[in-house]
Amino acid sequence: MKSVAGIFLATFRLVVITLSMLITVVLGIILKFFKLLDQEKAFVIRTWWCKFALHVLGIKIIHNEFPAVNSASLFVSNHRSLIDPVILFSFIRNGYAVSKAEVRNYPVINKGAELSGVVYVDRTDKDSRSATRKAIAQSLTFGHSVVLFPEGTISIQRQILPFRKGGFEACAESNCQVVPIAMEYMNPRRDFWFNEHLLVQFYVTFSKWKTEVRLHFFDPFKCNNAKENCENTSRMIQAKLDDIQKFWLTKNIPIELTQIENPGKLN
Repeated sequence: MKSVAGIFLATFRLVVITLSMLITVVLGIILKFFKLLDQEKAFVIRTWWCKFALHVLGIKIIHNEFPAVNSASLFVSNHRSLIDPVILFSFIRNGYAVSKAEVRNYPVINKGAELSGVVYVDRTDKDSRSATRKAIAQSLTFGHSVVLFPEGTISIQRQILPFRKGGFEACAESNCQVVPIAMEYMNPRRDFWFNEHLLVQFYVTFSKWKTEVRLHFFDPFKCNNAKENCENTSRMIQAKLDDIQKFWLTKNIPIELTQIENPGKLN
């Protein structure tokens, strides 16, 4: 796709996504004001918007069957892009998001997150991490699933970052199950978030017609040993990513993947 056409496409997508998000958030605020918005309705609205956003952004998802989940679960995934939550919540209808505290400062996005259910964590504050662990346990106990990226930040290498075990501890305390998810983008040159500026990266990723993502849902398992389950989940996800990366086209693999010794970046 020519660069001018790509810029036009990305701009169109940005405008549509922004307007649709604004409309959805305003609708949520109005419904909440009149006490017509409970948590279940908020989840339904979020799922609808996520599916709409994926269609607008041209994201094609190839995935295996979504597991039968009949109880509150901790959904655990590796983290590649700021669009990851939108992808996951198009599948996971009943669940809270765990998000970095900085999202509170993102206009519109922060309101949408608060309306649909979010647990904030300050990665530099021990007390905040402890409070987050308790909030996750409470959500699971009350019957709401939680979506967690235990790397704590975006990884831009082939290898994922070490998983933090706090969420697994909360899951074990709540006697709930873990559902691991491996997520990989098929054009790392354009889709991995190498650029620190969100808007620039948006244009890099979404100025192409299609963004292909592969998801693999693992079978749920009971969390009874936080440290061991955390390590095993990390290994399972990495093994699946290794398999998926074999299908990367050479032209889509950036030199940065082999040059960066310290994988990952703060988002």
